[in-house]
Order: sequence, then C-alpha cells, then structure tokens
Amino acid sequence: MGDYTVATGKSIDALKENVKALLEEGWAVQGGICIAHCETQGKSAFYQAMIKYAEVRMIRKSLELK
Repeated sequence: MGDYTVATGKSIDALKENVKALLEEGWAVQGGICIAHCETQGKSAFYQAMIKYAEVRMIRKSLELK
C-alpha cells in the first residue's frame, strides 16, 4: 500500500517544479496531468497525481539511518 498526493501549479512551469521536488522525495507520477481552465476568470490550474509506495519509504528510511 502507498500514499497518494496531488502536485499543483498555477502554470505548467510551476507544476514541473512541484513535481520535480516530489520526485526528489521519492514520489512517482501516476497517470497524466490535468489542466483546469476557468473561462470567466481567465485562469488555469495544473495537476499531477503522485504516489509513494511503502517499499520506497522503507528504503529511504534505511538510507537515512546509515
């Protein structure tokens, strides 16, 4: 079993930075991105589902102990 989170950004570049930070913490992307656009406000939001498997957490913890 693993953990689940969603990376977000107000631009594609902001999303890429947030995804990159989560990847460095041991998260992995799950599926494709989602782009939501609000025409009345002229704003977009970008989303990427991320998962972290229990095995990854266990490996990271063992590396921190060394």
